[in-house]
Amino acid sequence: RIEKLAPTGEGIARAADGVGFVDRALPGELVETSNYERRRRFWRGSLRGVLEPSADRVDSPHDGCAGCDWAHFALDAARRAKEELFLETMQRIGHLEPALFGAPGTEPSGAGYRLRMRLHVEGRGSAARLGYFAPGTHRVVDAAACEAVSSSTRAGLPGIQEAIGESGLPASEVALLEDLPGTRRLVGVTAAMADDPVAEALLAERLTGGFEGVRLRGADGAVRLERGLRRLALDV
Repeated sequence: RIEKLAPTGEGIARAADGVGFVDRALPGELVETSNYERRRRFWRGSLRGVLEPSADRVDSPHDGCAGCDWAHFALDAARRAKEELFLETMQRIGHLEPALFGAPGTEPSGAGYRLRMRLHVEGRGSAARLGYFAPGTHRVVDAAACEAVSSSTRAGLPGIQEAIGESGLPASEVALLEDLPGTRRLVGVTAAMADDPVAEALLAERLTGGFEGVRLRGADGAVRLERGLRRLALDV
């Protein structure tokens, strides 16, 4: 039984084996889970079935998107929950009483609101695939249909995947950052780099066409190659 939402959006369940965090579960629901992480005092699970659904659970065409955690949550209820989690976090971490903030108000986000993305790579060469991890797994699923990402960035994802595949480098992660208008971007690629400067240069050259800055890192975090801008200023 889900008691409430965690600040990070998962449903919280308390059981004899500790506190559980269940992806895509809502307060009040009775759910079945598949546990994918267990620690001494808590565990994490993905939603396997909803035995007693919340009145705030809705069907959504985005419910299967691994980049949209609350697609199953009715919008008005989700915005109220966001306000409550904000005030709770300010009180718990900042020791600031909710009365200081009045009614914060949560405005809807338009399409393509995400400025930062972290994607994963599965496979190598022509078999390389780029996308999100499906919740609770290391299975890569396509991100090109995620409307939280700008249309121009989504249009460029196949090119990034193709560039990684052609380089032959065993990439594991791609990080993207863009400005608010969605016209300037940086990209970082993490790979278990062999001593292959030709392959690294090939990948950087392919990516430079769509990004103002490119950074390649090895699996140990060391920067192997850098071209263009290192930082992107965001006006907010």
